Amino acid sequence: AFIGGSFVPVGGHNPLEPAAVKVGSLTGPTVINFQQIFDYLIQANAAKIVATPDELGSVVVEHLQHSQTTKVMGEAAYQVVQTHRGALQRLLPLIVDQAQQLLGQDPRELWSGGVGASLAQLAHAELYSRLFRS
Repeated sequence: AFIGGSFVPVGGHNPLEPAAVKVGSLTGPTVINFQQIFDYLIQANAAKIVATPDELGSVVVEHLQHSQTTKVMGEAAYQVVQTHRGALQRLLPLIVDQAQQLLGQDPRELWSGGVGASLAQLAHAELYSRLFRS
């Protein structure tokens, strides 16, 4: 898969989406939005950075001619996803703990619906407390 937004100063898009379905990534040089993920993928030979659109074209032709290389790259990408699965389950207790320290109460008491709503409410509460702290 080619990861868009990577030949312009946008920062690139998420390479985990193709990796989760065993597809490797080709990307331009701008990957700042997902730098750590790209580092893992590149180290595993599951992604490749190309410098120019012309180089991208050459690499795509290579992959079309050597489907085994493409398959191996996809399998490696999938393994990266599997290795780093469960980040939310590992991080959520840390987030709750930090939020409790910042808010002075268990933030789950503020949450009334879903993780997204919960985190939004938590962010709002923290912002409010920082803005109006005496």
